[in-house]
Amino acid sequence: MKHLIRNVLVLDKKSPHYQHRLDILVVSGLIAEIGVKLTAPTKCEIIEGKNLIISTAFIDLHAQSGEPNNSEAESLSSLSETAVQGGFAYICHQPSERAEIENKASVAYIQQINSKLPIRILPIGAITRHDNSQQLASLLEMSREGAVAFSSGDHHSMDLDILSNAIQYAKGFGGKLMVHPEKKKLSKNGQINQGKMSLTMGYKGIPQEAESIAISEIIDIASYHQQPILILNVTSSDGLDRIRRANKNGQQIIGSTSSLHLALNENMLSEYDTNFKLNPPLRSEKEVKKLRKAVLDGDIHIVYSQHIPRTIEEKRLEFDQAEVGAINAQTSFLALLDALGQDQIERCIEVCSTNPANYLNIDLPTLELNATGAFTIIDLGDTTDWTKERNRSRSHNSPFFGRTFSATIKGVVAHNTQAFFA
Repeated sequence: MKHLIRNVLVLDKKSPHYQHRLDILVVSGLIAEIGVKLTAPTKCEIIEGKNLIISTAFIDLHAQSGEPNNSEAESLSSLSETAVQGGFAYICHQPSERAEIENKASVAYIQQINSKLPIRILPIGAITRHDNSQQLASLLEMSREGAVAFSSGDHHSMDLDILSNAIQYAKGFGGKLMVHPEKKKLSKNGQINQGKMSLTMGYKGIPQEAESIAISEIIDIASYHQQPILILNVTSSDGLDRIRRANKNGQQIIGSTSSLHLALNENMLSEYDTNFKLNPPLRSEKEVKKLRKAVLDGDIHIVYSQHIPRTIEEKRLEFDQAEVGAINAQTSFLALLDALGQDQIERCIEVCSTNPANYLNIDLPTLELNATGAFTIIDLGDTTDWTKERNRSRSHNSPFFGRTFSATIKGVVAHNTQAFFA
């Protein structure tokens, strides 16, 4: 398996070839040759584009499948195929109501399937048991089996005493916690962001305070234990302000959000399309602009897909009855790039590759001779028409169908293999 990538700009800051345009020969996942106007060996496929770049591979910190309880929505295999088409070499599988990753057996199940996949699915263990949210799951056992972190998924914030116990427990073995901020007493029965759009549509709104108050509580507990913590799904400017203040005071609070919340806003709900129904809800255009600025300023450290596949039966309902969530692993980086602009390509790489790798202690290889993956190739000079035919997920709950993105993912080199796309 040989591919010669022609005239590609290297955007790996650690590489000795950083910001050089070169030809790169890849053989079975190995960088076999680097140079200018290389001669193509026999039986070699040429990869060309209008404005190719190569970076360290993307890492998705937040995705779900339906396996094992609802693989009709997404299996681990289809999740892998969808993710690699989106430029990812690693994808973190969050616990959910359909994938209860709460013991070493469920972690081992994902680990075993990995050997058959082109990318690596990294298990995120649940912080609490699904049948008793007041009891911690087997965090240490899951860590020993290969869980890379622990999360509350996209459920409402856990009780503060439980979160405090989880921080103490995880601290003992170096476990990482990701926490979704949501005060359920404030968000209960809400359908969309509280504001003009909720009044127009006639649905109960979810106030931003449901998120920002929860963020304050999470920060206070983390400060009490003097432990870093990652806050998932940050979408409110007030919540961002609280994270900024905490970090200025010397805390280690990692803010993260999805590319969905950077690319979309609540005005897109006007047609009652349930594919735009998310948790947290889509915010106002003004708030989305502040969120984008937070990514550029470094207050949002990591951006992910929040890929949540849903079946037709779960989405084709009255708006207030439909499940939340959208598929996005295949479109996540493209949506982020369009939201921030191609002139911010290196910042997009940081929040989708470098920063999540540092958080998870993944040693991404430097692009140099004889390096073995993982790298992503993007064409900034081509476009992607997002259609149902292009979609590799088993589900079709995408808010982006019919949209043309300003770039395209050309391929991924990872784990001793490579995949390139037309």
